[in-house]
Amino acid sequence: MVTQMQAILDIPITKGICHFGDMTKKTGNNIAILREAKGMTQKELAEAIGTSPMQMSRLERGTRDLRPHWIRALCGALDCSPDQLLGYEAPTLGSGSHPKEPSITIPPVDAEFAAGPRNLPIVGNARGGDQAFFLDNGEVQGMVHRPAQLIGVPNAFACYMTGDSMEPRFEEGELLYVNPIKPPRPGHYVLIELHDHQAYVKKLIRRTADKVIVEQFNPRKELSYPVEDIRHIFRVVGQFSDQ
Repeated sequence: MVTQMQAILDIPITKGICHFGDMTKKTGNNIAILREAKGMTQKELAEAIGTSPMQMSRLERGTRDLRPHWIRALCGALDCSPDQLLGYEAPTLGSGSHPKEPSITIPPVDAEFAAGPRNLPIVGNARGGDQAFFLDNGEVQGMVHRPAQLIGVPNAFACYMTGDSMEPRFEEGELLYVNPIKPPRPGHYVLIELHDHQAYVKKLIRRTADKVIVEQFNPRKELSYPVEDIRHIFRVVGQFSDQ
């Protein structure tokens, strides 16, 4: 029998907006109960569904809407139904639960993003807001499945989006896939690394002899970076959780 929430998960999403009807309101959920029953920390659950601990905390507290792709990923990692996850049904808790490998795969952005080997490094944090994180902090935060489009691409990497200046295109906590050898053109989304290693995610508008003009969405405005300040412009070729 198809439950109310299972039916909702099959509703198409238009322009990144989920049609949840009255369920778009932030309500209580059972994520913490189900996670603790499995003996998992927030960080472990975040890694299992391919997001950041900060985003996981927001989802658990209910300050971030549980969109269909989050519900599918969390139900797979926590072995529960959508109704149990969202609090419409009491969760079934086993005694002495232990963490285990999640039975989920990273959903592809498109046909070219079928999951490959888990050998793509997550590097630093690129920020879309007023301040930037350092991209070359010398630490690999972890490994994720390599999308098919990046198989064989040397020095490809992933990074977590932070800040909200590129919403609704990129949301905080989403994992961005970066191809360092694919040349970006106007209209492409890019990760701009400055010589001081700060990194920003923006949409490329145009280039001139002395500056690079980009766009951000929240608030919507054009920005420019002097060419002499730019170390690299990387092309963002996809993301995890874009439905």
